[in-house]
Amino acid sequence: PHLNKSYKIQANELIWMTDRTPHQAIRRPKKSGYHQSFRLVTNLREWYSQHYTPNPNVALPPSVEVIDSNRFEGQNYNGSN
Repeated sequence: PHLNKSYKIQANELIWMTDRTPHQAIRRPKKSGYHQSFRLVTNLREWYSQHYTPNPNVALPPSVEVIDSNRFEGQNYNGSN
């Protein structure tokens, strides 16, 4: 279902977000445990080697540009230039 208000994800909950879904990270207490997430990308054009973990079992397609720089450099916290 589409959510019309803010929603805090619960433990062991999986949600679907697109690249247009508004979201933000919430600060957690230091001893709050582990945080895990994964992103499934289906249309990859650029690979930022400083940000992504390579899959040792799958090579990048030749059409993907590997960029060895920080993609957040020069941006403030909310991602704008």
